[in-house]
Amino acid sequence: MFLQLYLVTFAYQINEMGTKEKLVDRFKSQPKDFTFEELVRLFRQFDFDIGAKGKTSDSRIEFINEERSLSYGVHKPHPANTIKSYVMKQVLEFLIENNFIDKLYGKSKIQRIHRKC
Repeated sequence: MFLQLYLVTFAYQINEMGTKEKLVDRFKSQPKDFTFEELVRLFRQFDFDIGAKGKTSDSRIEFINEERSLSYGVHKPHPANTIKSYVMKQVLEFLIENNFIDKLYGKSKIQRIHRKC
């Protein structure tokens, strides 16, 4: 019984890790259809909470990481739900500069290794 529980837990952790890596890889590819919900999941993956910028914030959202005293503000897109390309680039730069994402993380690292061969 214990072994079965351990194996199920281990399999779940591997699957969850794969899902997180897939989201980061997808984000790093800078797709044109990256949604606001995916951006929220990305920031939550790096221990950011969501906060509004006050009562009159309207669509302004702030991602806050209290542990590292960091925050990043964005406007929730409307009427479409996709993130603009310039915002995607800015978020990527922020995550790289603050060591949440390595420049060689995921697929980029694999591609670079293959180029050297």
